Parts: sequence; structure tokens; C-alpha cells
Amino acid sequence: MENYYIINMETNKLELHFDKSSYQALTEAEKSEIKSNFLFSRYGSCWVSRCKFPSLYRAEEVAKKIGLENAGKIGQHSFEAEMEAKQAKAEARAERYETYADNATARGNALQAPIESMHGDIAFFTQPNINTSSGRAFTNRRNKMWSAWERGWDEFKKSEYFKDRAEAARQTAKGCQTHDIAFCERRIKEAQHDINAQKKIIDRYTKQLEQHENGLPVIGMWGEQIEVDPEALKNAIERAETIAEQAADKIAYYNNMIEAQGGQKFTANDIKVGDVVIVGRRRYTIVSKGKINFVGKTDNGFTLQEQISAITEIESKADPETINHPFKVGDVYTVGKRYGVEMKVEVVKVQPGKVSIRINDGKAKSLQVRSGYRNGEYYIPVQVTSYSYEWITKQAQ
Repeated sequence: MENYYIINMETNKLELHFDKSSYQALTEAEKSEIKSNFLFSRYGSCWVSRCKFPSLYRAEEVAKKIGLENAGKIGQHSFEAEMEAKQAKAEARAERYETYADNATARGNALQAPIESMHGDIAFFTQPNINTSSGRAFTNRRNKMWSAWERGWDEFKKSEYFKDRAEAARQTAKGCQTHDIAFCERRIKEAQHDINAQKKIIDRYTKQLEQHENGLPVIGMWGEQIEVDPEALKNAIERAETIAEQAADKIAYYNNMIEAQGGQKFTANDIKVGDVVIVGRRRYTIVSKGKINFVGKTDNGFTLQEQISAITEIESKADPETINHPFKVGDVYTVGKRYGVEMKVEVVKVQPGKVSIRINDGKAKSLQVRSGYRNGEYYIPVQVTSYSYEWITKQAQ
């Protein structure tokens, strides 16, 4: 097979393989499309797609359009190897930019050296322009030295620019080595979402393929009968399986990174409303919490949401008897007027972060007290109708 294309799973990119004569035989429009979607790799002696799997639809269309044969896939993708390669590239990039910065500094010093060497020579800087051959030569020489001195500042600016780029590359390399637990958990959550989505795709296309093979009408997503291409369905299933496998590999990588840091320090069971916790350089008083996140109030009064896994220290535990909201037993409110279903809401019990309310003298139920983003305001969400809520708000006392 001389002219073909493959998907290299190690790089997640599509590669075009053909000789120079085949390329020269293409039309200018076809060459333009290749250059728009691919970059030529001297290392691999092939055209490599700009985009990565699974976004290779356009690149594959170009490969088919120029008459290349599909040679399938090669290699095995490893997320850990991908991160190691990314780290190595970032470190090499940082070293390269640091060399650029040093070279620019050296050029700047060399350009400014002639003027710097004349410090203390008052006559050199104050000598007027004299319209003689020697006077004009001196003036021209001094003007060139000043011009070089100004170009030296441009080189110093370049040096600062390359230093900033080098530092950014260093941070990228550092980030590939380790991430905090909260970051890893967010990436795991995203990867699990991808797996769940691909499983639904696999189940739907597998069902359609079975219906087609059994001679049954194939039903689409909206219950309509559709015509299917068995080969396209098989390709879609294979693509979804590959995406799910790569997502699972990513989950394993970030789980290993969490374990290397000693695992998650605190869970939702370790904290409660009123606790004072530390996240990074911020101190929070917990206002409300869930299984994954909590809402806390900072020392300067801002209310923010953070991940529980980001907590590095529990500074103090809340007094279990302390009520951290302004609602009191006996408070009565009226809600639902704008919906035409006026309701009396009475607070019958208070707890840290919670209240029990009775609506129209009915059965009491417990609700969580939430902290508003406006300073010092708390609210209770009360369901008025099957589709609407009203908030009972009260200012902190």
C-alpha cells in the first residue's frame, strides 16, 4: 500500500502517507485543503493533521477526497505518556526561551556598550555639531552610538518577553507533574461524564445495528423509522468505545495522582455548617454544604463556593448548639400571593443551618437555610406550586 492514511493513536492524529509525485499530481485546490488541515512532519515523512481524535472528521474527509486508502489505526494511546510528552516539550520550550532571553540581553548590552563606555566624558555628550569634515564624522558616529543604545532597549524588552514565556512554560511543565486534589477530581468528573455519554451512544447504535441485522425497522431517537448504514454504525460504535477507553485511562491517571498526594484529606462527613476551614490562603466559615462542594463566607464577607476536596485544614469546629442564621421559632411569613395560592409559613424549629417550617398548619418539614450572595442575607426556599418557589429572606441580626 503506497498511498494511504492512518490514525496514530499514540498521538491521536491522522497521518497522510504518499510520495512526492502523488502530491504533485494533485490540483491546487486539493493541495490547499491539505495545507489547511495538515502539517508536514519531516520526522515521520508524512502529513499530520492539525486536529486530534475524536475531531478528525474533516481531516478524514480530505484524505478520502484525494483518493487515499484507509489503513486503520496504529499504536495505543496512553494519557500518562501524553502528559509526559507535554511536560518534556514544555521544559524544552522553557530552556529555548531562556536562551533567547540571554541572547537578547547580550545583544542589548553590546549595543549600549559604546555609549556606556563614554560615561564621564562630558565633552562627548555636549560637543556641538561642527560643519567640517571631522565635525560631521564625529556627529555621525555619536548619532549611530545613540541609535544603537536605543536599539539596545528593544533587545532588553525582547529579553523580558522571552523570560515571561519561559516562566509560563515552566508552569506548564510543573502542572503536568502534579495537580492539587480538587483539580484532579474535576478532571475525573469530566472524564466520567464522557464515559457515560459514550455508553449511551454505544447502546443506541448497537440496538439500531441489531434491528437492521434482524430485518426489523430501525427506530431513531425520536421514534421515527430511519435508514442506516451498517458500516457507519460500526465505525461510530468503535469511535465511542475508543473515546470511553481514553477517558478511563485519564481517570486512572488522576486517581494515581490523588493517591500520590495521600488521598483526599476531608469529605462531606468531616465538616458541618459553622466550621472554619482553610482553602489555599483563604479562611471560610461554612454556610452550607453538599456531597462535593460547600458554600463558605470569607473573613471579608464574600460568599463563595469551593470543593470539599480543596480543604487543607479545619481550623475550628462549630459549636453544635450555635444557630448560625437569623430565623427564630415563631416567625410567620406569607407567600404565594402572586400565584393566587396564599400560604402561611411558620418556623417551628431551628437548627444549625436548618429550620423546620409548617405550611398552613400542616405537617412540619425541614429545609436548609441558604446564605445569599448579598452581604448578611439568608433565605429559605419554599415551594409554592409544582413549578415555582418563593424565597423567605431575612437579614442577619
